[in-house]
Amino acid sequence: MAFTSGTATNYLHLLTLLNTYATGGGGSNVPTASQWTSMRNTTSTSTTGSLTYTVQEMILRGPGAGSDSIYAGALTVSNVTGDYYNWKIGCFTGFSTAQAFELQAGYSGETPHPVHFTLWDGSIPYWFIVNGRRIIVVAKISTVYVICYLGFILPYASPGQFPYPVMVGGNLSFGAESLPAVTSSRYRWSDTTISNSNFPFAGAVQGLSNLSPFSGRSATRARVASGTWRDFWAAQGNGFNPSDFGPSTNAHFDTGSGNFDTIPSLSHSGLIWPTYFGCTEMDPNIDGTFPLFPIVLVTGPATGDAADALGEVEGVYWVTGQGLSAEDVVTVSSVNHLVIPNVFRNGVEHFVAVALA
Repeated sequence: MAFTSGTATNYLHLLTLLNTYATGGGGSNVPTASQWTSMRNTTSTSTTGSLTYTVQEMILRGPGAGSDSIYAGALTVSNVTGDYYNWKIGCFTGFSTAQAFELQAGYSGETPHPVHFTLWDGSIPYWFIVNGRRIIVVAKISTVYVICYLGFILPYASPGQFPYPVMVGGNLSFGAESLPAVTSSRYRWSDTTISNSNFPFAGAVQGLSNLSPFSGRSATRARVASGTWRDFWAAQGNGFNPSDFGPSTNAHFDTGSGNFDTIPSLSHSGLIWPTYFGCTEMDPNIDGTFPLFPIVLVTGPATGDAADALGEVEGVYWVTGQGLSAEDVVTVSSVNHLVIPNVFRNGVEHFVAVALA
């Protein structure tokens, strides 16, 4: 795993820097065996009315364990009227030089909502964490923090059972809402709705129970063993009743409508542990250190999947924000972890720690 940080001049420059770093150029410290291969790295222009926009596109192939081919990329999308300058991010199962970004094989989804990583056309402090399996980008936009994840998770299954455990995590998708107009400021980094939530906290405007059987609506998406992309959701204020965890073999979850369901009857396509439960009561350890909890993707059966834990997001952990602030560093087992909030939110339940190693 390799890590670097710096400051980009804007959202376009950030994508250029990431492409260079992940592919081993420009003094990158990514080990040769973990370097990604550039499949597409282009700059073009797009004209809408009297306005011309610069468009950058990046598609990379990761080596995984050496015999894998992990395809991930980003396409810049911007609009002067909406005052947004973002990346649209995705993963794929293959690459064709003849196909557009959205038409690449096994694309993680454009309908009804793409996944956005909200940036701006100004100075951007950043952190890149790269290995051969996945890419993590943390960016600071004004006073808010956004994070994206592209590549494999750590699956709770063998490669033969789960051969392509790929995930896309951004910070903006619109849940059960209709997609806003391309000129809308809802795509902007400063949006304060639940739709603008970093991927470990992916939320929806309506209760989670209302989202079934929709897919392609969350900012957190993973490809399950069947080859289908599924949405995953966190609590964003939905309740968790500890008394429902007893001798019963079934954990109980609040669907957001005040009704508790067991795992076998969950009506949505997937949940994110532990953030689905709100996590407001966790304290630091009694010695002043901080426990880190893996981010786990759990499928729900409403879409035909078995209720099961798929695996962990590699290098990103939930941590209580009690006693912590943005950009603090928590050290566990000699590894430094960057603490970041959920975009603009700073409640104790809204922090993650990203391994910088």
